[in-house]
Amino acid sequence: MKILECYSISLSINSFINITITIPAFFILLVMNLELMAAQFQVKTSKELHESLLIASKNNADDTVIVRPGIYIGGFTFNSCDDKNITIKKDNNINTGHVVFDGKNRDKILSIDLDNSIKMKIDNITFRNSIHPIYSKANGKEDITITNCIFMGQSNSYIYFTSHNKVSFSYNTLSNTKIQIQNSSSHFFLLSNCTFTNNSFKIGDIQSVCVNVIDNYIVNNSQCFSIHAQTGRISGNIISQNKSSLRISAREIVIQNNIVSNNQNASSNGGGGIYVNSYNVYLKNNDIQDNSTSGNGGGIFIQTDFTNDKNLNTVVLLSNNIIRNNSSLNGGGIYISPHNQLYFVNNTIVNNTAEHDGGGLYLDRSEQRGNNQSFNIYNNIIYYNESGDSGDDIFIWGYNGITNVYNNNYKNLSGEIENNDQNIDTSPLFFNQINNDYYLSPNSPCVDKGNNNAPELPSIDKDGDQRINNNIVDIGAYEHSTTITHPADTNKDYTITQSEFNNYNQAWRNDTYWQNNPTPVAADYLTRAGYILQKGGKYKNTGARKPLCWEPEN
Repeated sequence: MKILECYSISLSINSFINITITIPAFFILLVMNLELMAAQFQVKTSKELHESLLIASKNNADDTVIVRPGIYIGGFTFNSCDDKNITIKKDNNINTGHVVFDGKNRDKILSIDLDNSIKMKIDNITFRNSIHPIYSKANGKEDITITNCIFMGQSNSYIYFTSHNKVSFSYNTLSNTKIQIQNSSSHFFLLSNCTFTNNSFKIGDIQSVCVNVIDNYIVNNSQCFSIHAQTGRISGNIISQNKSSLRISAREIVIQNNIVSNNQNASSNGGGGIYVNSYNVYLKNNDIQDNSTSGNGGGIFIQTDFTNDKNLNTVVLLSNNIIRNNSSLNGGGIYISPHNQLYFVNNTIVNNTAEHDGGGLYLDRSEQRGNNQSFNIYNNIIYYNESGDSGDDIFIWGYNGITNVYNNNYKNLSGEIENNDQNIDTSPLFFNQINNDYYLSPNSPCVDKGNNNAPELPSIDKDGDQRINNNIVDIGAYEHSTTITHPADTNKDYTITQSEFNNYNQAWRNDTYWQNNPTPVAADYLTRAGYILQKGGKYKNTGARKPLCWEPEN
């Protein structure tokens, strides 16, 4: 007599009743074919996982496959054309151990083929030892979400997605691997809150209509990402110590609030930290520092010259960026080759080096690429930069278009400019340049010396504070102020009370929203609030870098 293997499933009879029972596998198939019930599979062996995925692919209902900690030998397959939701996740009721999907050097660990608007989620699984840890293809309307997963492997491997509506790859870890994320023909790709460290293979080649890369930690990899998109946003990332730059090709890209540091790009194509080829580029509130390349653009390389359409209106806008200590062949800090419109407003570009021209900024206007070419450089500090040949701070190449240079702080400019006025060439007098504090000291010549009519003038500074404090905008990325209160001081009376500190500390512990920036609460801001409270609670603002600007009165 053959003993039937049994599995535990949860049957949803309606929205109010969930019954967990143990039944033979053939009965599961019978029930699922009736399309009456969803299933919650509890699996603990590779065989059970194989069969539960087969059943879930056919039942035309929402299913969850809960996997107990252990090692599961792939490959596994899920092919479905049902309009449904499917989740594969670790059993969270068991705190110890990992769920490991091991390919044993197979081509694929988890092969997925989706159709008919299905939504799939994979959570808290470790993948190892396969050419394709995940290989997922779809038909244009399907979504897949990968969260809290770990990917391991020392052979050249690929996490592959194609033709999805949306791919979400969040809170995952790839460290010490040779695994690359590949995406093609998906409509939307989200890469967020992931960790990529010490990988010896190119970590991503993403092609999608829209790509968002948000709040990732990308450090010490042999190659960074390549992104090809119609539109995209690169925001809140730490991109550091990689052996190549982040490379972006898009019609429109927003790059903001990133720290891009200590990257080395040996390619002659340029861009030590970031390389951008786009119609429209918006670069705001970034720290780009200590990057290098053997090509042009030590910190960042931007070009919009890949089109011959002179009627196309394109925009390159840079504001509230700190670009420092970068090096390259030309354009030590930044190299820009715009199509027709450039707005370079309220940036701080310092201590960059070019082997040839443009230690701080290299502006290439050598070709008549678009109609109505206008290059606007307003309210910037471009100082203490060096070049081997010409233009320590600014080098302008070519004669096309109109270049407007107003209310900047620079020492040396080489090239032709059509309009300029109110520029100053004395030291900007930063608060503490030796310690990378580029806030303006009270007696800086850049305070109240900007141009309020600058095109695309930002309403806030790099810290998110009001841009104009004393009727006239300052020059540089930071607006000088001694009136801004510590964010813990909710009634803004220049005193931090025990109650205010307790609330601030609780928000930090819970990682919850705080009413004043930065939110969530930053640890160094909390430490400063505690120090002020310890000294009596009363404080003043010196105008220096936050949070050190807030000093106890006593």
